[in-house]
Amino acid sequence: MTERNTAFTKKVILLLSFAMCAFHCYTAFTTPLQPMEQRGIHLAFALALVFLYAALNEKNLILRMIDYVLAIVGIVVNFYVITEWQGLAARTTRLLQIDFIMAALTIFLVLYATWKSVGIWMPLIALVFIGYAWAGPYLPGVLHFSGISLTRFLSAIYIGTEGIFGNCLGVSATFAFMFLLYAEFLVVFGAGDFVIQISQACMGSVRGGPAKIAVVASSLFGAVSGSAVANVAGTGCITIPLMKKAGYTPEFAGAVEASASTGGQIMPPMMGTAAFVMAEMLNMAYAAICVAALIPSVLYYVGLFIVMDLKSVKLGILGLPKESLPNPREVLKDGWHYMISIVVLLVLLLGLQWSPTKAALWAAVALVIADWGRKLLAKQAIDIKIMIQIFEKGAKSALTLATVTACAGIIIGAFVATGLNLRFSTMLIELSGGYLPLLLILSAIGALILGMGLPTTPVYILLSVLVVPALTKMGVEPLAAHMFIFYFGVMAPITPPVGLAFYVAAGIAESKPIPTGLNSFLLSISGFLLPFVFVYDSGLLLQGTPLQIIWAIIYATIGTAALCSGVAGYLFGDLNVLKRGIVIIAAILTIVPEMISSIIGIAIIAAFVAFQWMQRKNGVKAQAA
Repeated sequence: MTERNTAFTKKVILLLSFAMCAFHCYTAFTTPLQPMEQRGIHLAFALALVFLYAALNEKNLILRMIDYVLAIVGIVVNFYVITEWQGLAARTTRLLQIDFIMAALTIFLVLYATWKSVGIWMPLIALVFIGYAWAGPYLPGVLHFSGISLTRFLSAIYIGTEGIFGNCLGVSATFAFMFLLYAEFLVVFGAGDFVIQISQACMGSVRGGPAKIAVVASSLFGAVSGSAVANVAGTGCITIPLMKKAGYTPEFAGAVEASASTGGQIMPPMMGTAAFVMAEMLNMAYAAICVAALIPSVLYYVGLFIVMDLKSVKLGILGLPKESLPNPREVLKDGWHYMISIVVLLVLLLGLQWSPTKAALWAAVALVIADWGRKLLAKQAIDIKIMIQIFEKGAKSALTLATVTACAGIIIGAFVATGLNLRFSTMLIELSGGYLPLLLILSAIGALILGMGLPTTPVYILLSVLVVPALTKMGVEPLAAHMFIFYFGVMAPITPPVGLAFYVAAGIAESKPIPTGLNSFLLSISGFLLPFVFVYDSGLLLQGTPLQIIWAIIYATIGTAALCSGVAGYLFGDLNVLKRGIVIIAAILTIVPEMISSIIGIAIIAAFVAFQWMQRKNGVKAQAA
């Protein structure tokens, strides 16, 4: 591509990015348009930008011209939906020839754009479901169905409430986009540096400080980005070298960063875009999802902290010298305006129960006012051009979500139109033999496998349609069922043999990926066990009576702490294989949500702690003598 063409393409991308962000800010400030209009405009921007970015990176002239044409077609097909959606809704059983053409083009563009955005796997899954609509009448057993007309099939995928322009795309077109844009505001205005500095100032001097900096920084940064890979890339370049310098092995340092970064997606108040989709699926307020996720996410990080602390004692790793760390007062003095923005977000979202769209918009406005006000008081220059950078990055960060949610609509639309949704849950229950633990294990494995090739959001969307109905039929509460598959979708990036988060961390740490992945899996073991717990005891999701909730928190906390000491191999002294086995078994007994087993587990843990303490005390006396 010539420099002139490149410059022109970049200008068009910048213009469309600015227009896309301006549109979403306007509808967030006022009221979103009619669903088909809001989603059609959102998808038009997304498709055009995906193909323009592809053209920008394409060296072959013919392929580049095809991308240009597809960008224009992406706008045209969505303009048709925006202007004709009422007519389309009225003639679902007798589509016109132009309707067929536009539907086919839209499906093709969505599949191709998703391939460009996240790879081939999700479009292939969509094609399998499209193929099933044709092949179903020829298949045996539960997969057989009587068939479906092309008109009905295209209507379901194209304009149905579960199709391309359905609720999944609706999440992307409203509050999910605004939160992604808000995240870019925080990052570009310097919130990432503030998070790392405040983490260093607070945790750097304590025992195992470098590792704990990684945990705190990644959890806070996760509230900004909601992406495990972005967390690793954003904080790992600082925390991993610090950990290696302190004495941790490269594999362990990379695993700490990967595990801590992954937890950012389950940590309220900004849990990643899948949580917004969950709120829509369950017809619940986003604030209610945050409340339900609070205890499991806190326990996840408590477990990481315990492992860090015990490993630090075991390896004799102390904190960093205070003189080498940032001054907390100076850090807060320079970054107080970030706190204002977060407080505004929490008050509006959780306190006043505003919509996530409006809460994110006004939190961004508060950040801009506080930052520019601070600069005016300090007589510093204000860079207006920074807003252009934010809008360009914000639009680009939303493209993946827009395409995968539209593609998910194809899958869900085909799933529902063929009636497979009514039979698939029965198939899963029969496969598990009607045994809930086995069904949970199969669901977890499915989420982990899908999560190896797909981001968390499409994994959650697919399994919420495929698996959740089976779980609820087996008596699992809907919130617990959705949260279960959400957690395992989140855990996939740190699950060997393929996990993008630990691969990125291993690259920064210069370590071997598989040992790094195994370490991250062990460090995050509570994240793999707690979902099984809250399926059986919703007290961990803050559902139920106060007594049930308090008891759930107590036994889960004790069990998590014991489990992490077994993983670390230290409790008032090194633990051999036998002792580690005892404490891990006792921890599992404690975590099992059943009163008798939990009491037995707690009793064993108490006796074990007392035994280890007495051994350490006697050892100290012997050394003194």
